[in-house]
Amino acid sequence: MTMAPEEFKNKMQEIADIMDEEISHPQADDLMCEVLDSLGYGEGISIFVKMPKWYK
Repeated sequence: MTMAPEEFKNKMQEIADIMDEEISHPQADDLMCEVLDSLGYGEGISIFVKMPKWYK
């Protein structure tokens, strides 16, 4: 699934509008991972997902 830049921007804005970093930051990570994975960067995303994070 490829996402158009405008759709990505709109979805990212919806997440930013949540205004709660404990909720929005992980959701933004998920969205970016989804987009990068769809572009063929799955192996790098797998490494990123396994990294420890200060947020959940």
